Amino acid sequence: MGNDEYWVVVCRGETVLGGGVLLTRHHALTADPYQRGLPAEENSVRLFTANGDRLYGTVIEANPTMGLALVSVAAHPRQDLATPRMDHAVKGDEWQAPYRPSQLVRRLSGTVDAVTHEPGDGSERPHTTIQLTCDRIPDQYTGYRGGPVERRTHGTVPALVGILTSPEAASSAVAPGAPDTLTAGAIDSAMDVFEGLSAYTLAQWLVGVRDDPTTPAEPQQNGTPPVAAASAATRTRRQALDDQLEIGNRGMEILDGWVKLKSIEPLDATPYRLAIADALVEAVTDAISRTGGEL
Repeated sequence: MGNDEYWVVVCRGETVLGGGVLLTRHHALTADPYQRGLPAEENSVRLFTANGDRLYGTVIEANPTMGLALVSVAAHPRQDLATPRMDHAVKGDEWQAPYRPSQLVRRLSGTVDAVTHEPGDGSERPHTTIQLTCDRIPDQYTGYRGGPVERRTHGTVPALVGILTSPEAASSAVAPGAPDTLTAGAIDSAMDVFEGLSAYTLAQWLVGVRDDPTTPAEPQQNGTPPVAAASAATRTRRQALDDQLEIGNRGMEILDGWVKLKSIEPLDATPYRLAIADALVEAVTDAISRTGGEL
């Protein structure tokens, strides 16, 4: 993948919670910290990049079923942060985990044993779990949780395919009698499970219009009637956002149609979905800059 600098170390105070992955400049994924003993009211964390840069984050979503959590990251606008190429895994893929809790321990690697699609139960969205056969699981595996799982199959482009989950999340997904098996949450599944990673939410983060445009502003101090929440400039940015989202959604609808017609396999559609999301964010950036909006 060129480099592995997109992974981070996630800490709370002086305690290292494990690894994590920078998906965008504003979001990171890690193993669910609340399954690791972090009190529910303590959602602030620190992140350290592979280069030693410090970032501050807040856990904004946790999915105990999948064993993952989404972290909102505060980064300096000029700070150079690497993000990974993403794809899906298939049975038989070779994998490697670039993050390790210490330079004194080995990197994990092995083969994808199975890719399991877990149906939702009404309150939870469907998600995908990757079962990983490991060449040798260390005695202290917990330090690796939250780290990235990269596809390293010969003849394919290296890509991030999953996030190592904690043993608590793995216990429900790993079949009995498989002591050499680890579990990861599939990265393409995480893009669907977490609301904060939807194309719409990412675009809203990008242009700074997370508020509801239909909600009126508070009355002014002098008692004048409420005014519209959005200024003219904000409405212009919203219109540019909506125009690009309509194009992106249309692309997703066409892709879904291909899947329904069985012109393309569902898993094979994942790279296209990610490409559409990337193109959407790029188009929104361009549209907002042309309208004079502040990114």
